[in-house]
Amino acid sequence: MTKNNDNTKDFAEIDLDREKRTGFPEVIFGETKTPKQSALIAEKIYKKSNLFLITRTNTETFNEVKKIIPEAEFDEQAKMIYSSKKDEKYQGKVSVVNAGTSDIPIAKEAEITAKLMGVKVESINDVGVTGIHRILSKVDKIRESKKKLRELELIVHPLVRKEMRLFFKKKGKIKVFEIPLLIES
Repeated sequence: MTKNNDNTKDFAEIDLDREKRTGFPEVIFGETKTPKQSALIAEKIYKKSNLFLITRTNTETFNEVKKIIPEAEFDEQAKMIYSSKKDEKYQGKVSVVNAGTSDIPIAKEAEITAKLMGVKVESINDVGVTGIHRILSKVDKIRESKKKLRELELIVHPLVRKEMRLFFKKKGKIKVFEIPLLIES
């Protein structure tokens, strides 16, 4: 796409070199963009990187994106639109752990993003704060992730973060990342 034909210049300054610097292209935050804006930005990033990701989006935007990128996929739970032409070469494995059913949309967002980044994902659902037995029954799955990495990285809900850190403190190098707690009115 030449500078003269840049159909996004009036509303977006797209960082097409981000993948060179960080290993992953710019992610499109769809919530504040029109469906057409998201679709045009996705097209530009996809042409450059063979991968695009729109977060916090909807069906209307997906329909607009499909007109330009027919192979695009939409995960309604995660509210994400994405596509990748890259070979699936996985580098490690990560466990995405959530406390319960209400956390699944955010966990799915983490899963899809990790997969697009080339990481295998083990989803571990419903290990919430009602009892440590829930997480203990999943320890083997979590440890399997650790075999692929120097440190185990867990993405967890804020309500289980403290319990997870305390439980795994003596188990080796483990990073526990908190996902944001979303409160919708």
